[in-house]
Amino acid sequence: MAVSEFIQFWGKARPEQPSVELPEQSSVEWHPVAYHLLDVAAAADALLHARPFTRRRAAWLFGIPEAEAHSLLVALCSLHDIGKFAPAFQRLANPGGWVWPTVLAGEEGRFQERSRHTQDGLFLWQRCLRNDLARRIWPAGLDALFELDCAVFGHHGRPVDGGSGPVAARFGAGTVRAATDCVKAILDLVQPTPVATPPQSSVRYRIVSWWLSGFITLADWIGSRQAWFPYEAPMHDDLDLSAYWTLARGRAEVAVREAGLVPPRSAALKTFKELTHKAIPTPIQAWAETVTIPEAPALFIIEDATGSGKTEAAQMLVHRMMASR
Repeated sequence: MAVSEFIQFWGKARPEQPSVELPEQSSVEWHPVAYHLLDVAAAADALLHARPFTRRRAAWLFGIPEAEAHSLLVALCSLHDIGKFAPAFQRLANPGGWVWPTVLAGEEGRFQERSRHTQDGLFLWQRCLRNDLARRIWPAGLDALFELDCAVFGHHGRPVDGGSGPVAARFGAGTVRAATDCVKAILDLVQPTPVATPPQSSVRYRIVSWWLSGFITLADWIGSRQAWFPYEAPMHDDLDLSAYWTLARGRAEVAVREAGLVPPRSAALKTFKELTHKAIPTPIQAWAETVTIPEAPALFIIEDATGSGKTEAAQMLVHRMMASR
């Protein structure tokens, strides 16, 4: 399927009223679901670059190296709204005259029943996409991905159940093909190399799923704000979506910074006099200025006489620990 076909599926519509904070692109009436998926993937990527501690925590939670945890998180975020390919969702904008995908021509009245796009996403993933695309993401981690499914699609604050029934009743062959081709194109961009490290126990990933759901919710909140990710008309000559991916990543860096999610840098290392404005340190304060600070987490307990300067000594230790990180 050509990009020009799956790019016709909308993911965001009903633009905000023009205001001083919205860029000129706000006049565009709808935003392709493929672009929204990349917006949220870019937000996740920018978050992980800006917050090294979050990246290290993700690696520890998943039990895989940092680089693989980073790429896995971005890939999973890129799946979060594939349920918006559902014809029932696409019908929501059609009465307003925005778009109706070519692959659904003649089926405008067929898909009448309304369902949540989160449920449709889980259903589409489990019934149509997972067997093929999960191996593209984490070949050895199919069981782990199974435990994470609900967290990926339940990103609106509640667990989801994909439900049952025939695929044709909710999607149709053209829709499944469009979603499959879109996800393949996106994964080629956001996760060029699959995760190679074998997974750990499935129980671990059930626990991780709670953290993952929160992370995707945050990335989705960033990637959904029109002031940071204005609606973009489909670029039909962007055959592999790489031009839009570059655009989204640039916007995501700005978004994460303006959202206040870039951790402040620690102050540069100061001497005791510079930090406390006291010229001559007491013995305990001199010790605090020179004692070796371990790279691992540490607990310092200071015991000394009243008036020995324990408060400033503690201040010095905390300052040195923060400056060393």
